[in-house]
Amino acid sequence: MQVKTLFKNYRITKSKLSVNAVQAGQTFQIAPRFECKLTGNDKEFSAMLSVGIEQTAQNKTPFDLSATIEGAFAIGADLQNDREGQLRLAIETLFPYLRAFVSNLTALSALPPFILPLIDVEQMVSSMRSQDEMVN
Repeated sequence: MQVKTLFKNYRITKSKLSVNAVQAGQTFQIAPRFECKLTGNDKEFSAMLSVGIEQTAQNKTPFDLSATIEGAFAIGADLQNDREGQLRLAIETLFPYLRAFVSNLTALSALPPFILPLIDVEQMVSSMRSQDEMVN
């Protein structure tokens, strides 16, 4: 058995961007929503990390966006039977790729590049633990 958990690969499995009508000089407060789910067994797992940004009546945004990245991992002795550790590793590994994808997608859509704010991995893990969202 390998000693360390191995990140095998990733791919973007979903992306959607819609540009909203905005007025010149309008300011925005963009609040992305994140979600992460794990699936797998005792030898490997997959993680799906998603981000969503939607305009609402109370909060206008220059665009609506959703994107999902999926990563594959081979479980080593370091994270065997440790779903929280696997979740933490998945978020820490996949988030930079998702962040780069979103900034490139917005830039290629003739918008100023939107750089996702950094996330608090520990808060996300504990939030998912309390909601029992860690899927097997």
